[in-house]
Amino acid sequence: MGTNSHFDLLSEEIVSLILENIRNSSSGGALHQSLLTCRRWNWIGTPILYRDILIRNNTLTTSVASLIAHRDQVHSLSVRLQPCEVDMYTPEGQQDYIKVPRDNPYQLRTEGSKATQSLWQALEAFATVISRMPKLSTFSLFLEPPSDTRKHGFWIHLRCLDAILEALPKFVSNLEVDLGLLDEARNDGPAHICPTLRRLLPQLRHLRLRLGTVCAALFDNGEEALTALQLETLVMNTSTSVQDCCKCDVLGSYNYRYNRDRAHVMDKSPKADYWPSTCLAAYQAGCFPNIKRFDVFAFEQDDSWRDEDEDIEDEEEESLDPAALQADHWNQHNIIAEKTYRLPWRLVSQHACGIMLRTAMHEEVFGDDYAVEQKAEGPAWIKMVGCLRFPASFVRSEEAVSRGYVLQDLRLEDREAFTKRMNFGLEIWGYEEREGRWIMDVEEVDHL
Repeated sequence: MGTNSHFDLLSEEIVSLILENIRNSSSGGALHQSLLTCRRWNWIGTPILYRDILIRNNTLTTSVASLIAHRDQVHSLSVRLQPCEVDMYTPEGQQDYIKVPRDNPYQLRTEGSKATQSLWQALEAFATVISRMPKLSTFSLFLEPPSDTRKHGFWIHLRCLDAILEALPKFVSNLEVDLGLLDEARNDGPAHICPTLRRLLPQLRHLRLRLGTVCAALFDNGEEALTALQLETLVMNTSTSVQDCCKCDVLGSYNYRYNRDRAHVMDKSPKADYWPSTCLAAYQAGCFPNIKRFDVFAFEQDDSWRDEDEDIEDEEEESLDPAALQADHWNQHNIIAEKTYRLPWRLVSQHACGIMLRTAMHEEVFGDDYAVEQKAEGPAWIKMVGCLRFPASFVRSEEAVSRGYVLQDLRLEDREAFTKRMNFGLEIWGYEEREGRWIMDVEEVDHL
């Protein structure tokens, strides 16, 4: 006579809740081990295991077989890439590069490390896997920021991105592409991704783009009118610079910190009003009748403020005009309200903190550049524990709450925490205390 386990007495709903908690409180490996408990748990838990998938560089190829086998159960897919960094200033790094001629035969440029090229091939092959996921509704391609901007030889080739975008199923309604502005087509000529993005717009509800290469064809191809009835959120972050897909013209503000290695191919004349005006024209033409948030972020650099680590004598400090102490800004262009909010920030890397940002709510936060940039953007897409990424509206939905998703906080600290950790403050605080006002403050402009 057989005996039943106590687990067999649990309802399917209770078992499902247990497995959801295991997934949200630990790694995917723990959930996988739990499914080996019995056949019933495996049957109930397998859809949970494959519902939300995170892929990294090292699993792009190894996960293909299992994803194809369970492709009908994948609802969200987050592809998190880590830069294949090679230090070009070392002999080993030099050997890992392939030099290819540019259009000008008298010049050579770095194409990319072998590891980078292997990643391109893996991404293009993975696109065929994505195309076979009929229930995929949320897709995020996210690049972790490089740990050292001195290291070059890494970017995502636009042909890889275009292959992935082309492969997205028609049921994908939430799309995030964040390549940290490290997207380029260097040796194969222009790779035009905007027609593909434009084709996807009518099926999307939430879209976040952080790209360095786009063009006006995203909204206006000169042929047919664009209508995206479902689109509710559109956030475009071109905070350093944005280049035309088919040209080298700079369409946003120019920032040498990220583009120093390719500055010679760029038109340095800033056209900072180009993207906001293009986006405004699309909005006014009625392309997005149900849009609730339409923000474009563009970086604005101001060199009038000296470096934080520069030594200045007391008498020089007293004579310095506080009104001249300007900051770099993230310009938040609110397309719907036709307003621009200039959010000031300062680089304080020598204080082992990164960047200070002041928000529209008069908050002052410190953190690494990417965390601060996410703070400046506000809640567009949110990172969960386990590195899964979802649009903010979904995270607040009943479905997300029922699944027990746990938010992952940005690595930021306020002024009190910064001062306590560093045991000193910033020079600009002294100027502001003397003036009795914030010198670096948020500005609101009634136009884009």
